Amino acid sequence: MPAALHILRIKVGGWKAIREDNPVEINFQGGKKFASSALIVGPNESGKSSLFSALRFALFEKFNRRGGATKNWVNHDSNEARIEVDLLINGENYSIIKTRKYTSGGTSKLEFGTGADKEVLVRGQAADSKILE
Repeated sequence: MPAALHILRIKVGGWKAIREDNPVEINFQGGKKFASSALIVGPNESGKSSLFSALRFALFEKFNRRGGATKNWVNHDSNEARIEVDLLINGENYSIIKTRKYTSGGTSKLEFGTGADKEVLVRGQAADSKILE
Protein backbone atom coordinates (compact mmCIF):
# COMPACT_ATOMS: atom_id res chain seq x y z
CA MET A 1 0.00 0.00 0.00
CA PRO A 2 1.42 3.44 -0.92
CA ALA A 3 2.43 5.75 1.88
CA ALA A 4 0.75 9.13 2.43
CA LEU A 5 3.58 11.62 1.96
CA HIS A 6 3.42 15.36 2.67
CA ILE A 7 6.41 17.61 2.10
CA LEU A 8 6.61 20.01 5.04
CA ARG A 9 9.82 21.92 4.23
CA ILE A 10 12.71 21.91 1.80
CA LYS A 11 16.01 23.77 2.08
CA VAL A 12 18.56 23.67 -0.73
CA GLY A 13 21.98 25.29 -0.99
CA GLY A 14 24.85 24.75 -3.41
CA TRP A 15 22.74 22.70 -5.83
CA LYS A 16 22.87 23.60 -9.54
CA ALA A 17 21.63 27.24 -9.86
CA ILE A 18 21.23 27.68 -6.07
CA ARG A 19 24.40 28.96 -4.41
CA GLU A 20 25.70 27.57 -1.13
CA ASP A 21 25.87 31.06 0.41
CA ASN A 22 22.27 31.87 -0.63
CA PRO A 23 20.15 28.77 0.08
CA VAL A 24 16.45 28.52 -0.76
CA GLU A 25 14.05 27.37 1.97
CA ILE A 26 10.34 26.80 1.46
CA ASN A 27 7.96 25.93 4.28
CA PHE A 28 4.92 24.26 2.73
CA GLN A 29 2.91 24.39 5.96
CA GLY A 30 2.07 28.08 5.70
CA GLY A 31 1.37 28.29 9.42
CA LYS A 32 -1.09 25.40 9.18
CA LYS A 33 -0.71 21.66 9.43
CA PHE A 34 -0.81 21.48 5.61
CA ALA A 35 -0.79 24.30 3.10
CA SER A 36 -3.81 24.17 0.83
CA SER A 37 -1.67 25.08 -2.17
CA ALA A 38 1.87 26.06 -3.05
CA LEU A 39 3.05 27.98 -6.07
CA ILE A 40 6.72 28.46 -6.88
CA VAL A 41 7.45 31.31 -9.26
CA GLY A 42 10.52 33.28 -10.27
CA PRO A 43 12.44 34.62 -13.22
CA ASN A 44 14.37 32.37 -15.61
CA GLU A 45 17.55 30.89 -14.12
CA SER A 46 16.45 31.69 -10.55
CA GLY A 47 16.56 28.06 -9.35
CA LYS A 48 12.99 26.71 -9.73
CA SER A 49 14.11 23.65 -11.70
CA SER A 50 17.14 23.23 -9.43
CA LEU A 51 14.82 23.09 -6.43
CA PHE A 52 12.74 20.32 -7.99
CA SER A 53 15.87 18.49 -9.14
CA ALA A 54 17.16 18.55 -5.55
CA LEU A 55 13.83 17.25 -4.25
CA ARG A 56 13.84 14.44 -6.82
CA PHE A 57 17.40 13.54 -5.85
CA ALA A 58 16.62 13.56 -2.12
CA LEU A 59 13.57 11.31 -2.48
CA PHE A 60 14.20 9.03 -5.44
CA GLU A 61 17.88 8.69 -6.36
CA LYS A 62 20.92 6.90 -5.03
CA PHE A 63 24.27 8.65 -5.19
CA ASN A 64 27.26 7.05 -6.87
CA ARG A 65 29.81 7.68 -4.13
CA ARG A 66 32.74 7.58 -6.55
CA GLY A 67 31.78 11.18 -7.28
CA GLY A 68 31.83 11.19 -11.08
CA ALA A 69 28.51 12.99 -11.55
CA THR A 70 28.87 15.31 -8.56
CA LYS A 71 30.36 18.16 -10.58
CA ASN A 72 27.10 18.41 -12.55
CA TRP A 73 25.03 18.72 -9.37
CA VAL A 74 27.02 21.06 -7.13
CA ASN A 75 26.88 24.77 -7.99
CA HIS A 76 30.17 25.80 -9.62
CA ASP A 77 30.61 28.61 -7.04
CA SER A 78 30.01 26.25 -4.09
CA ASN A 79 32.10 23.65 -2.28
CA GLU A 80 29.16 21.56 -1.16
CA ALA A 81 25.50 21.06 -1.95
CA ARG A 82 23.11 20.46 0.96
CA ILE A 83 19.52 19.32 0.63
CA GLU A 84 17.19 19.06 3.63
CA VAL A 85 13.63 17.76 3.31
CA ASP A 86 11.16 17.45 6.19
CA LEU A 87 8.30 15.05 5.49
CA LEU A 88 5.20 13.64 7.07
CA ILE A 89 4.88 9.98 6.07
CA ASN A 90 1.75 8.19 7.28
CA GLY A 91 1.50 10.70 10.13
CA GLU A 92 5.15 10.38 11.26
CA ASN A 93 7.78 13.14 10.89
CA TYR A 94 11.01 12.34 9.04
CA SER A 95 13.96 14.38 7.76
CA ILE A 96 16.25 13.60 4.86
CA ILE A 97 19.60 15.36 4.67
CA LYS A 98 21.91 14.81 1.69
CA THR A 99 25.20 16.56 1.02
CA ARG A 100 27.51 16.39 -1.96
CA LYS A 101 30.99 17.90 -2.28
CA TYR A 102 32.13 19.54 -5.51
CA THR A 103 35.19 17.31 -5.80
CA SER A 104 33.75 13.97 -4.64
CA GLY A 105 31.89 12.36 -1.79
CA GLY A 106 28.95 13.27 0.32
CA THR A 107 26.53 11.92 2.89
CA SER A 108 22.94 10.74 3.14
CA LYS A 109 21.02 10.66 6.40
CA LEU A 110 17.46 9.66 7.32
CA GLU A 111 16.19 10.97 10.65
CA PHE A 112 13.02 10.35 12.62
CA GLY A 113 11.44 13.66 13.61
CA THR A 114 11.88 17.23 12.41
CA GLY A 115 13.38 20.40 13.84
CA ALA A 116 15.38 20.02 17.04
CA ASP A 117 13.69 16.71 17.94
CA LYS A 118 15.49 14.38 15.52
CA GLU A 119 16.94 10.92 15.92
CA VAL A 120 19.26 9.49 13.25
CA LEU A 121 17.81 6.26 11.88
CA VAL A 122 20.38 5.41 9.22
CA ARG A 123 23.28 6.97 7.25
CA GLY A 124 25.11 6.46 3.96
CA GLN A 125 24.05 3.95 1.33
CA ALA A 126 21.68 2.32 3.81
CA ALA A 127 19.90 5.68 4.14
CA ASP A 128 19.54 5.94 0.35
CA SER A 129 18.02 2.45 0.25
CA LYS A 130 15.67 3.13 3.17
CA ILE A 131 14.48 6.41 1.61
CA LEU A 132 13.67 4.61 -1.64
CA GLU A 133 11.77 1.96 0.31
